[in-house]
Amino acid sequence: SAKLLLAQDKGKVVNVDESVLDNGTIPHGATLGIPYAPDRLPDPKDAGAAKRWAVCERPGEGGRAIQKAAFVLAEREEKRTDDKSRLRGGEMMYVQGPDRTRYLVDATGKAYPVPDDELLLRTLVDQNSEPQRVSTAWLATLHKGDRIDFPALDGVPGAPANVPGTLDDDTNKVGMVLAATAGTRTQQYVVLPGRVAPVSDFIAKLLLSSRDLDKLGQAGREKPVGASAFSPGRAFGAELDWPVHEAKAVNSPDVTKGSRNTVCNVLRDVDADNGATTLSTWVGTSFPATLPTGSSSAYVTPGSGEFFRQFQGSKTDVGFLFLVTDTGLRYAMQSNSDSGQDESGIGASGSKKEREARQQEAQQAQN
Repeated sequence: SAKLLLAQDKGKVVNVDESVLDNGTIPHGATLGIPYAPDRLPDPKDAGAAKRWAVCERPGEGGRAIQKAAFVLAEREEKRTDDKSRLRGGEMMYVQGPDRTRYLVDATGKAYPVPDDELLLRTLVDQNSEPQRVSTAWLATLHKGDRIDFPALDGVPGAPANVPGTLDDDTNKVGMVLAATAGTRTQQYVVLPGRVAPVSDFIAKLLLSSRDLDKLGQAGREKPVGASAFSPGRAFGAELDWPVHEAKAVNSPDVTKGSRNTVCNVLRDVDADNGATTLSTWVGTSFPATLPTGSSSAYVTPGSGEFFRQFQGSKTDVGFLFLVTDTGLRYAMQSNSDSGQDESGIGASGSKKEREARQQEAQQAQN
């Protein structure tokens, strides 16, 4: 294709090793030649190897639009999503969907809806923090946790709890949040009628800011007590699918240079038996890799690619097949069939509906 752009009998082809082009030092420009045709195919062994996928969003210029991009990273580039920008512990993303629902997203890629309650938001994120706008499609890639709110306690806050042990009367009250040594760490607890229950750091923070418990006068601080003053009972809030660590939002919707306004959900593994996904999250000042010239929404490790199946639900052996190359484009693939009567070429069934879906996918391959 390149020869068609040169004057006849002019121009010289310079042979270079593909490793020079693939080492990431030389930025890739737009592909010249037949529209949407791959300039080369990945090595079969490489195409069959698992890759690290990431879907990222960041504010566009002016902050109105959302810039979206997908990344398919070979093993040699997985470190791009495992660096210091990867979320760990209680680090969170604070985002908002198109329906204005707010979410905290934790380091494991789980999204927790948060109601628009001023005190609750002030407890979870900085007072003046604004959520970063993200798309419905991006939110759909996340796991779903429970809605976060101030937890309700059994009993009347401030009433005598009658917990056995040596807690003084001011401490032995329903709703008091305590801290005591447990092994090599400090464990937090809440006093309930007849027992002292272990709680996560996340729940303890919510309890200390709860309007219902304000009368206890803890001013947002747990009360230190000796480990021998009580015997812990069963945990409180274990049934809630909430974060464990105290939350700290690390992203920002600010469009100024240097702001951590690029949020990524990273697919680390897919269980071949049930389709369960292992996720992590990443927040940076720009995309994990520079998009190739001519591509505004996709990056594949140079010289790499992936042959993959798109499935729904838990059946990982049924679905459309695609090949994605380092141009950032995906191509619908035809699978081999042992039966001449199966004309679908994709998936396990040859229904008219699936053939039409295959044609539609092929037409959208350049996306």
